[in-house]
Amino acid sequence: MKKFFSLIVLIIILDQITKLFTENLHIKLFDFFRINYVENTGALFGILPGFNILFITFSIISLIVLVTWAYYEKKYWLSFSLITAGLIGNLIDRIFLSYVRDFIDFIIWPVFNIADISICIGVFIILYYLIKKK
Repeated sequence: MKKFFSLIVLIIILDQITKLFTENLHIKLFDFFRINYVENTGALFGILPGFNILFITFSIISLIVLVTWAYYEKKYWLSFSLITAGLIGNLIDRIFLSYVRDFIDFIIWPVFNIADISICIGVFIILYYLIKKK
């Protein structure tokens, strides 16, 4: 449980610091990659802009489900930690700013942040375990 908490705190801090330092930056680093600050009022890929209360509610419900599931399925602690940290990182933005700060831009893909990466990696690890289990 200590590993679970430590990883969550580390990712949340990394997420919030990178969002703070990239605020209002628009830097092209390579032909395929740039730091491009975007304020996303929607969900994944910017869909459903303006539904902040819905996304906050969904995030809180998801956190409750994840923590409960983690209590019973301790073998998935890494996945739960990554997903929980990402949810909290973006939830902080939604609650205090009413939007999520994104900045990682591969030009051919929607702009995202550290919290989004954390959620995706956590989901892929769970899917791997579930597919491997069958």
